[in-house]
Amino acid sequence: MRPHERRVRVVLTDGERTADFAYLRHAGREVVCGVPDDAGWHMTYPANGRAHYTVRQGSGHTRRFLRERPVPLESFTGQRTLLALSIASTALVYAGLRPFERQAQG
Repeated sequence: MRPHERRVRVVLTDGERTADFAYLRHAGREVVCGVPDDAGWHMTYPANGRAHYTVRQGSGHTRRFLRERPVPLESFTGQRTLLALSIASTALVYAGLRPFERQAQG
């Protein structure tokens, strides 16, 4: 982990067991988010504000830019949706819950 990097881990839980559901990483230069179980894609909000998602395809990747007007990260205020995920009422059944494990920031 980089010196000023911050990570957020979103988990599903039944109160005793958990499953990783999503993540967000912010290192000052960019914000990256995605779903841990699917490393084939992620969303990126870089310093220049041109948000995009990247999808792996074979040995390469495809990058698609969002149609929103870019706002540089250093002047960004308010909120912006990078990733929206729904949680079905059956999500805990299929989540593969495991005992919770703390993960250190450093």
